[in-house]
Amino acid sequence: MKPKTNQPQWNKLILTLVGVAALLSGCGLGAPQATPTIDPAVVAATVAVIQTQAVETAVAQITVDAALNPSATPTAVPPTNTPEPTATLAPSATLPPPPTATFIPATARPTNTSTPAALQCSVVSASPANKAEMTPGQDFDGKWTFKNSGTEAWDANDIDFRYYEGHKFQTSVDGLDLPKKVEVGDTVSFIVDMVAPTEKGSYTANWALSFGASRFCVVTVSIVVK
Repeated sequence: MKPKTNQPQWNKLILTLVGVAALLSGCGLGAPQATPTIDPAVVAATVAVIQTQAVETAVAQITVDAALNPSATPTAVPPTNTPEPTATLAPSATLPPPPTATFIPATARPTNTSTPAALQCSVVSASPANKAEMTPGQDFDGKWTFKNSGTEAWDANDIDFRYYEGHKFQTSVDGLDLPKKVEVGDTVSFIVDMVAPTEKGSYTANWALSFGASRFCVVTVSIVVK
């Protein structure tokens, strides 16, 4: 900003110059002298001094005003930390729960209970013979004939001939129904298609006539594979 010159000082300067001129005029009353001439250089120098003082005064005043009324200093505002976007995890594939093992009960086998006195029998014939020798994988038939030696007839709806333990020689079924009603003293025969194991060794299996949970007339198939 350009400092302003002090107007009262200009007025004072002019009055001073006028007074000096009057003084010089008074001193020359006794003898006529030439009218004094004001040197322009002196006037210019005087004006320059006064201007310099005026400028210094104005600058000092500005400094004082600035000290008394400090301008608002801009406060640096720290940059706001913008959070970086976090990576969003893609949902993981949901694995199906493992299948629950389903318990499959073993085939119920009749338990050994006391045979009713009315259900008695005798084995008339059995094949193959005990510890019959066979070749690996040999096909054979199990044959049995039973006689009703009890006191009651065997009802076809109640009596079965069934496998219940040992090696499974049979190639198809594990049991046969009684083909007919067997009166006391009569006989009945059963034939089961069987095959010898492919590995050498001794093998046995048990079959029996069954009435509900009771077993009677137990027979054993016993072979040796060579």
